[in-house]
Amino acid sequence: MGALDCPVDNVILNLGSGGCYTNLEIAEAANEAFGNVGNLEYKSDTDEGIKDSYMDSSALVLAGYVHRYDFKTAMHDIAAIYKNGV
Repeated sequence: MGALDCPVDNVILNLGSGGCYTNLEIAEAANEAFGNVGNLEYKSDTDEGIKDSYMDSSALVLAGYVHRYDFKTAMHDIAAIYKNGV
């Protein structure tokens, strides 16, 4: 069975957001979405190696794919689901 041969009617696929974010930006967005304050420790002298975690979805965009959510909106949606127990 391939990844797209899923028998479930509603499937969520992570096709990328079209953006590249640092670990700090992801942590800040998560804190904002979940209402956390003052719990981050940032080490500016550490190389994040962000190139390895970037999902290039440019070929999908060329094929007509449009991102449904930007990263922050998706993070807020995840937090709402978590908070509401859905």
